[in-house]
Amino acid sequence: MPSVLQHLNPLARIAWLQLGIAGVLRVLWLARPDPFGGAMVDRFDWYIFHAIAFDCLQTSAVLLPILTLVAVGRFQPKTNALAMGLGRGLLAMFTVFAVVDQEFMRFMGTHARFDLLATYINGAAIAQAPTMLAEDAGGPFLGVLLCVGGGASMLWWSRPDRMPKPDKSRWLVASWCVMALLSYLFVNHIWGGSFRAWRLQTPLTLIHHELTSASEPPISAATLGAAAKAHQARHLALQPAGSAAGKDQEAFSSATYPLLHLSAHGRCAASKAGDAALAGNTPLGCDKDRDGDGYTLAEDCDDTQPGVHPGATETPSDGIDQDCNGVDLRPPNVLLLILETHRALHTGHLHPPTKGPSATPVLDKLAKEGLSFRRATANGLPTIAAFMAIHTGLLPHPGRAVATHFTQTHLWSLPQALGKLGYQRHFFTAADPSWDHQRFWLNRWYDTADYHRSRETDAAMFAHLGDWFRTDLDRSKPFFVAAMTRSNHFPFHRIDGVETTGGDSLPERMTDTMRYTDKAMASLLASMKADGLLKNTVVIITGDHGFPFGEHGITKLWATAHIEATGVPIVLWGDHPRVRGAGVKDTIASHIDIAPTVLDLVGASRDGAWMGSSLLRERRKPSAITLTGRQWALERGAYRVVAERQRGAAKASGGSANRGSAKGPNGGNSKAERLIYDRQTDYAELKPLSEHADRERATKWHTELADVAKLMANLYRTNRVWPTDWGK
Repeated sequence: MPSVLQHLNPLARIAWLQLGIAGVLRVLWLARPDPFGGAMVDRFDWYIFHAIAFDCLQTSAVLLPILTLVAVGRFQPKTNALAMGLGRGLLAMFTVFAVVDQEFMRFMGTHARFDLLATYINGAAIAQAPTMLAEDAGGPFLGVLLCVGGGASMLWWSRPDRMPKPDKSRWLVASWCVMALLSYLFVNHIWGGSFRAWRLQTPLTLIHHELTSASEPPISAATLGAAAKAHQARHLALQPAGSAAGKDQEAFSSATYPLLHLSAHGRCAASKAGDAALAGNTPLGCDKDRDGDGYTLAEDCDDTQPGVHPGATETPSDGIDQDCNGVDLRPPNVLLLILETHRALHTGHLHPPTKGPSATPVLDKLAKEGLSFRRATANGLPTIAAFMAIHTGLLPHPGRAVATHFTQTHLWSLPQALGKLGYQRHFFTAADPSWDHQRFWLNRWYDTADYHRSRETDAAMFAHLGDWFRTDLDRSKPFFVAAMTRSNHFPFHRIDGVETTGGDSLPERMTDTMRYTDKAMASLLASMKADGLLKNTVVIITGDHGFPFGEHGITKLWATAHIEATGVPIVLWGDHPRVRGAGVKDTIASHIDIAPTVLDLVGASRDGAWMGSSLLRERRKPSAITLTGRQWALERGAYRVVAERQRGAAKASGGSANRGSAKGPNGGNSKAERLIYDRQTDYAELKPLSEHADRERATKWHTELADVAKLMANLYRTNRVWPTDWGK
């Protein structure tokens, strides 16, 4: 045994050497700013230990076949020399690949996948690379230096003449084995984290995923066209009843961007600009004055109302752009509050508790004074899916996290649209925005993104936001401020300030933390009122998602689309004529409706690829779709279908999330692929309707969901969501 350990010492030495070099490179990656001066991560200490553990496991995996070669060669000098050379070469190659991948992450917010390498390694990109590297806020050309220096350092310091003699340093083998075991236990059993693991993936893991993930089969033109037409029909059915056969109905005219809808005035503008692809082929009568106010459709932003035309007298803060300058006069400020795990079944005005007081008395009061929607749902899970849907107005990808996998897909957002209208845009959060890759998008969408680990309780974050409003807000411009809470996160810990009102079960702890967040929100609104900031401000409050407590045999958030996980409040409150006193409505709404609602609220155009519609207008046939990794849901009229994700759509999505699951929508090994509920009489979805009586509806809707999933998967992958020049 001693002789075996002696022969293995050189392998252990280069393993430790590789881990040291990888550790230095990880520090220089995580601690450096991104190319634009922002932080790569907000909690360095939460990442570096995982990074080292992942690198240790990669090195062990790379050296395992080398160890096998040494053993098969019976520790002969020639075999040892060949194995050592092969090991050095492989580790040097992976070191170079690691730096390339890290620089991809810094510049593009995603890993160096094969498809991205094929896309960006071309003449145009190579010509721009020197300028980008020279202007890198993390150090001009430092990435190139690390790429070359990392691999060279590995080869230099692992030269055979620097290897220890066979009779020395036997402890290296044992210490490496201990390190590898601890690394495995640390990242798999002690402290996990899916999004952190995604960001810190090693080259070996990336290559494995690229080679083993299911290939994304092409969607046929006929299938894509049918799915696009079905979406367009759903969207047009959302329009107010008067516009169904009216003069200014929205239309879809682009085959390239099937989500893009334009008003008649918008199509006239596209035609005038020479963009026939967006203008479409339908004659519009752009040179005609349809409402008799003296302005043609091409000039008039609303040619159905004679009081709306260029130069008309503007009524301040009514949500109507009378003079057609693009926004209302004195448009309202917008405060968007996204509350962690505020499920509808724990929200008093949506689902009153059978015993005890409501967990959300403040939110309940705001709902009754403003406008609220009893049947509101999240379009995707978990938090990052809701974050993207709220900001982009788009359904999620059915199998991949849009925030991480589609950073090069052009996604226009609500804060960007408001920025074009003169709004200042600020984001506040009590949760680390680097955790699930929010930071990448925040840097694109907002003027500032505020987070500090000392303000991770809702009370601290809201108090800080109130102070910021008082001291740092630019009051010369309207504002769009979004804030995300954290305290009501699973497993609903009792932090300082959370009162104990019941037992210690998860639902009881959630009740207490929701009440804590409710009070903290009340303090923020009181502070804003004292500072006079609520006079022309609309507050929009929603939850990112709910949480399942086993109502359908499921206790994992990602495993269900039932209402206990996806039901959330959506409340609009403020002194605005279109919001004040509207009350709680028993109508269908979802996160993708928030962006077009805000644009409608400020009198701005809702042209674009927004998949939802304004909640300020009566809609003919509202519906809501949820796409998660395990289940889907469609709500329309009185009914809601919860269906198991179809296998074919899972392949079409290109993702591998939860692959191999055979569980049905009820969480058990049910043969049923779908369940249907009457939401008007069964709000909590506890009594599925007869499968026989509603089989046709459920089957039809399940097929519709599969088509939606295929459509979204294709559009995200092919960058056909928004026109790439939209907003420029």
